[in-house]
Amino acid sequence: MGWVDPDQVLFVRGGALHAQTFDAKLLTFVGSPRVVADLVAFQSEDSVAQATCSRNGILAYKEKHFPTGHLTWLDRTGQPVGTVGQPMTIHSFRLAPDERTVAVSKFDRRAGAWNLWQVDAANGTEDRLTFLRNAQRPVWSPDGSEIIYDSDEFTMFNVYRRRVDRTTPEQPIYRTAMDDKLPTDWSSDGRHLLFSQRTEKNATDIWFLSLEDPSHPQPLLRTEADEMNARFSPDGRWIAYSSNESGRPQVYLQTFPKGGSRIIVSRDGGALPVWNPNGKELFFLDPERTLLSVEIKSDDSGAMKPGAPKPLFRRPANATSRIDSYDVSRDGQRFLFALDAPSPGSENIAVLLNWVGESNR
Repeated sequence: MGWVDPDQVLFVRGGALHAQTFDAKLLTFVGSPRVVADLVAFQSEDSVAQATCSRNGILAYKEKHFPTGHLTWLDRTGQPVGTVGQPMTIHSFRLAPDERTVAVSKFDRRAGAWNLWQVDAANGTEDRLTFLRNAQRPVWSPDGSEIIYDSDEFTMFNVYRRRVDRTTPEQPIYRTAMDDKLPTDWSSDGRHLLFSQRTEKNATDIWFLSLEDPSHPQPLLRTEADEMNARFSPDGRWIAYSSNESGRPQVYLQTFPKGGSRIIVSRDGGALPVWNPNGKELFFLDPERTLLSVEIKSDDSGAMKPGAPKPLFRRPANATSRIDSYDVSRDGQRFLFALDAPSPGSENIAVLLNWVGESNR
């Protein structure tokens, strides 16, 4: 907040620089705040806007720069074969079961927060889905009618649910005052949700809950190591996940809901497992960010028999998003990544004259 003679107070709200008249005699604000500059660079750690004003009313500020990514389809050799929508600032995303839309957590510059949007995969149109603060990590219901996601609307990240046609309000399904809860997958029968939860010892465990009774979640994998990125097999009988219990992240399989002997899938490290929808193949990224494929077979008893990991392609160096993420098409032949989109290389300094008294811009 800053004072500009003779009677203006400058402050940042929602990423925009506002001004409001202040009556120094009555010690009260007059009228409503008005926007004088959008998207001002702001240092949240010390609550300082990167703006200054001279004695004669010349206002200068640094425009905020946001890196952008473009959702891009890659084939099994890593070559681009198409894009989805327009470039945007992406946190996380998930492809709908019918592939017609993508749920994207993107940054709302005016609100200064992340929200979920449904992006049409064919024509790129966007439809806003959430209005809570920082809605992230979307997970689709098997029929594509609902999404589950997390939001820190009440300080900690809790789990919420909403229909994508927005006929119902956003509903908390598991909310506590302790520990962030981050959803990772929804079972194919629609009954269970997998989520990660931080512990008091600062480790990450895998939990699940019944969507019929979400108030009683149960731990699935709880150790002193980090277990995360859990994904259901298409038949719902197994989960794939990553754990650093061995000293480096590796990808494992384990039965669901009753945990049994785990099966290691990766050999030289791995994370972010994603199933081919046919259930016969599992993908993951190794420490060098190479996307690998593993054939999954089962014997007469139903036990999983993973094959040897085979490299497909190196994840593009310009892959972006605040969270490493990708998704797989229904036929298992394409992979959706967020790749860096061209953007200005530096933040600009803008100068405003005669801004005092202007109406909202």
